[in-house]
Amino acid sequence: MGIRWKITLIFLAVFLVTLLPVNFFLFNRVDKSLRQADQVELLAEAEKIAEQVRLEPFLMPLPPVGYQASLYWQDEATGFVELLFESPEFLRDQDTLAYTLLQRAEGAGVLTLELARSNARLQDELRTVTSYLVGANVLAIVLAAVLIYVVAGIALRPIKQIITVAEKIEATRSFDKVPVPHARDEYATLARTINAMLGRLEQTLRTQTNFFASAAHELKTPLAVMNAELSVALAEAREPRLQELLSNQLAEVEKLNQTIQDFLLVSQLKTETLVVRTHSQSLPEALYGAVKRLKYLAAERQTKLKVTLLEEDVPQVSFDFDKTETVLANLTENAIRHSTPASEVVIELGRQASTVYVSITNQINAPLPPLHELRQEFKKSKALSSGLGMGLWICDRLSALQGHTLELADPPGQFKATLSLPLGDNT
Repeated sequence: MGIRWKITLIFLAVFLVTLLPVNFFLFNRVDKSLRQADQVELLAEAEKIAEQVRLEPFLMPLPPVGYQASLYWQDEATGFVELLFESPEFLRDQDTLAYTLLQRAEGAGVLTLELARSNARLQDELRTVTSYLVGANVLAIVLAAVLIYVVAGIALRPIKQIITVAEKIEATRSFDKVPVPHARDEYATLARTINAMLGRLEQTLRTQTNFFASAAHELKTPLAVMNAELSVALAEAREPRLQELLSNQLAEVEKLNQTIQDFLLVSQLKTETLVVRTHSQSLPEALYGAVKRLKYLAAERQTKLKVTLLEEDVPQVSFDFDKTETVLANLTENAIRHSTPASEVVIELGRQASTVYVSITNQINAPLPPLHELRQEFKKSKALSSGLGMGLWICDRLSALQGHTLELADPPGQFKATLSLPLGDNT
């Protein structure tokens, strides 16, 4: 249940707690007033009849329709009571009748007039008042609930704006700030506090990404020198043991260089400073460059790379060569690292409808988490437990920036990544 509904229910409960006692008090006052007015009217009618009563000669006016009367005389000396007049079926002590009694001295005794009338009219009036009160209360409760719900929505509008902005916040160069209401209330204070927090987060993110970028640039030069020197030393080495040592060192340097390159890509993707330059060129060349970069890793893990061109003449497509080669290298490296030992990674390049695609398939021996989770940052599974967990995220972002599509699939016992590049209109 949202805050808006909670506020509505709370105010409605307070409204009911306040309204019901007031209505109960009002109903009691109306009930008392109506009964008093009914009694006054009955007494006035009795006085009107009593004024016309005579004993000698005897005169007793008939009561109006709906009234019943009884007249008797009592001797004060002897206590003798004589009934002088009584309406047919005159009843006493009935809840459905209202009574009044008038007495006056007459001769040596007391003349008593008893007048009664049905309570039906009074009860009808009370029921009418009750129905009006109930109807008015129901209408008031409904209107109050609607008004409270609308007012609560208006009052919570700044909170909704904050939520909308917060939902759009991503780790980019800058954050959208929360609009600050003009009113000097808690909402304005909350908005200013959140904006200050976003500013601190933005500064922290900027410092972090700048550090990644600076560290990556600083490490690229010494790693390039180490790579060149190790390559020359490996080419000149004659002893098998030295060759193996240099080969391992060269593989580690290339691995470190790839990690540094990934850090640089992450910082550029996070800050949206990555420049993508696409033009029509050969996709097989980018695939060849990616596979060449991974020859040491494939040899180390005894993994065979099987590359198949399903088309003899693959048309050129538009892409950024360096970024696409990085995507293909990361996908291939992912397949090598996480395939079963001494297995085969199948790489196929072909054409389907209006796209050119590269599919990379490797064998796995453990179940994967939901595939959409593998596209998230720093996401790894038991089957994909090594590395930083950024490879597929980088591939997904680089592909999207170029208008390419990266699809992941997990057929039984396999993991398959397919990169699709759309063909140009003139192809």
